[in-house]
Formats: sequence, C-alpha cells, structure tokens
Amino acid sequence: MEDADYSLLDVVLDKLDEQGQTEVLDRMVLAGRTRHEMRDTGEVGALIEGAFASEAGGDEHASPSGFLLVYPEACVVVLEGSGGHMGRVVRRLQAEQAGGPVSQWVVVAATEDIPRRRFPAWLKSFVKGASQGEEVYDDNDNPAVCAEKSSEVNLELLEFGRKLDGMSAHEVEHVTAKPKVRQDLARLLPSANTLRGLVESTVITTLDEFCDIFYRPVDIVLDDELAWPVPQRLQI
Repeated sequence: MEDADYSLLDVVLDKLDEQGQTEVLDRMVLAGRTRHEMRDTGEVGALIEGAFASEAGGDEHASPSGFLLVYPEACVVVLEGSGGHMGRVVRRLQAEQAGGPVSQWVVVAATEDIPRRRFPAWLKSFVKGASQGEEVYDDNDNPAVCAEKSSEVNLELLEFGRKLDGMSAHEVEHVTAKPKVRQDLARLLPSANTLRGLVESTVITTLDEFCDIFYRPVDIVLDDELAWPVPQRLQI
C-alpha cells in the first residue's frame, strides 16, 4: 500500500536520486537579433553571464552550461541551468532588450527537467560572416517552415554539445575558438540567415510572449468572489 503522504515532490526527488542528480535542470534555446554589428562574443556573453550572476544568489548549482554562437548581426544561445533560477535569468534577458546588445530574443526551444546537461561547460564562439553555401531563409511567416527550422536548430546545437562532451578541455577550447576548422562540427552550426529568419518571423514565440505566458503571476478568482454577498458556509 502506498504511503498517503508520498507527494509529487517526493516523486521528483526520487527521480533525481535515481539519475544521480542533485538539482532540477532546465534548458532553453534562444535566437537573437543584435543591436549593432558584433565583432566578438564580448557584449552578448557579458549580458548572459551577468544575468546568471545576478540571479544565482551565490548558488553554485546555478552556474550555467551551454553554448553561445555570435554572428555579426545575429546570435543563438543554449542555456542550461537550475530550474529554480532559469525563470529569473530569462526575465532579466527580457528586461535588457530595451537597451542591451540584443534587441530581440525569440524562443527556439524550452525544456524543463532535462536528464543532464548536454554541454560540458559554458562555451562561446564568434563566427565572422555567413556560412559558406548557406541557403537564404526568407519564408519566415510560414508556420510549418518555422517549426521545421526551429527543430533543426535545436537538434543540431544539442548534437554539437554531445560531440564536445567527449573531447578534452584543450580540444573543446580549440573547436569553439574556431568552429569552422572542424567541418564535421561546423555543419551543425545554424547559419546567420537561419537565425535572422527566426528572429524576424511573425509566428515564432518572442521572449516577451513566452514570459507573459509562463512567468506572469497567476490571478485565480475563487468561486466565492463571483457572487455578492458572499454565500454563507454551511456549519457542519
């Protein structure tokens, strides 16, 4: 017979224990339009790192892992971190759109309670110019095309992280410094035009819309509040 006091929280904690985890991890993939032409990862990297630092509150488990890819006019980032902090970090990025280095973010993918981090550390890479032979992505108002592009970007970046996870720290540093050197990895990087197409799309969820849906305080109206005067409770 099951313990009557066994709660949903106990189920989650048992699952974490089975997987050898000590934290609930979330992952988000965001594509962004840069406010001006970028020459390196400095400004966008500092924005994301600052958001994590300010919202972590000294929690060592809140340290991010993931990958930031910056082109001169667009960027994409995979964020992996504690589920307890991810919401606050995302809202900080949302607030910084007004004057920060990224003028608009869109949500490519969002996954809660991931089994493990896909990236071995927090990594950054800058690619100057467009990818050779890339196709121009201009059908950005077609929901089916945008869904396919979003899925491709998400899966390719996760595969990129999986390949990095098997490398030494020196190899990872070399590859992320010049990702185009490794053609087998370069093909997994989304092109600048693909990212711009996602950001300019009218059907991809913006970060503002995402935060309004998932992080807005819930206003619950009780049944008693729908009638006046308040019905008398039965005395039993």
